Amino acid sequence: MKEIPDSLLEAARIDGAGTWQVFSRIVMPLSRNTTVTVATYNFVFIWNEFVFANTLMVQSDMKTLPIGLNDFVGMYGQTDLGATYSAIVVSMVPMLILYFFLNRQVISGMVAGAVRG
Repeated sequence: MKEIPDSLLEAARIDGAGTWQVFSRIVMPLSRNTTVTVATYNFVFIWNEFVFANTLMVQSDMKTLPIGLNDFVGMYGQTDLGATYSAIVVSMVPMLILYFFLNRQVISGMVAGAVRG
């Protein structure tokens, strides 16, 4: 939000916009792509978090998804690959749905930081 030109904010104030109007009609639309990109990356990071949840998890009925996927690994590393891979595919579905809906904002948010004007 530091990159938004002050002249743009001043022009809105001269036109009679209040603080909330400047924020909601100028600042938020200009920073929407960046906000969506950061939120998507944070969602993926939190979704895949394993170490913190494994350390603090005390109840087996409150397991997170990565901890539940770890249950597919049997004793001595023996794994039923069919069940493991199907569970991994099912666990990817929410992230893929989120990405398909927010694809345009993520791409434009990444490209906006690379464009020099």
